[in-house]
Amino acid sequence: MSYCRWSDQHFECDIYAFADVRGTFEVWVAGQRHVSDVPKPRVPVFPVEGTEQQIDEWIEQSGKFEDWIDNATLVPIGLPHDGEQYSLATPRDAAEKMLELRAVGYNVPQYAIDALLEEAQKEEANDRSD
Repeated sequence: MSYCRWSDQHFECDIYAFADVRGTFEVWVAGQRHVSDVPKPRVPVFPVEGTEQQIDEWIEQSGKFEDWIDNATLVPIGLPHDGEQYSLATPRDAAEKMLELRAVGYNVPQYAIDALLEEAQKEEANDRSD
């Protein structure tokens, strides 16, 4: 299961976090970010029950974003943990590592931390009931 990927938030996420088949929680840190002199276009949320016009607008904006990514340059992030990978024993350990990484300047989405902490609480509650 993936908690966040580098492509999340329109390629603004610096973390790829997932549960590994070995039972560990992996937190991988990007080494590069996309940059451009051209402002990054925002892609709206896909209109699930949208009108044809809304869907067409979403397709157009998505195309602009894809063009931006294709023409952007990858540059080193320049923070101390660029390219590092962490294999952690529990979801709480993974959440804490992601908080540490955010504190030094990496883009880490709150929803990923929240999902890991929620999973940790469930595991800890199960451990107490055993």
